[in-house]
Amino acid sequence: MDFESSVRGFGLRPGDLISLTYLKEGLSSGKPFRVLRITPGLNYRTTAITAQIHKDAWYFDTNGQVPGDSNGRQAGAGIGLPRPLVGNETDTNGDVQFGITESAQAAEDGSVTVRVGG
Repeated sequence: MDFESSVRGFGLRPGDLISLTYLKEGLSSGKPFRVLRITPGLNYRTTAITAQIHKDAWYFDTNGQVPGDSNGRQAGAGIGLPRPLVGNETDTNGDVQFGITESAQAAEDGSVTVRVGG
């Protein structure tokens, strides 16, 4: 739903839940909506709000607790510098290289197809 609000939209942020009633469109007694986007209106007098219908069943109610290893981060993952990428071969200088080979194949129309393998 896209609509505009005046002072009542002050303080809303994306992710907030709001309730809307619009009997002409069949929305009765405060149907819950989640705010997706807020943009200033013309001359900043109004606020354009984009929201979608909210249903609790769409969201996990785990209070931050992730069950098992099915969702979320891998064990041992932390905050900091990412792990370096390591190749599986070494060149003549002893530097680690990725074991990727490329081959080009010319087609009848003059185009070239490059195949990458590893």
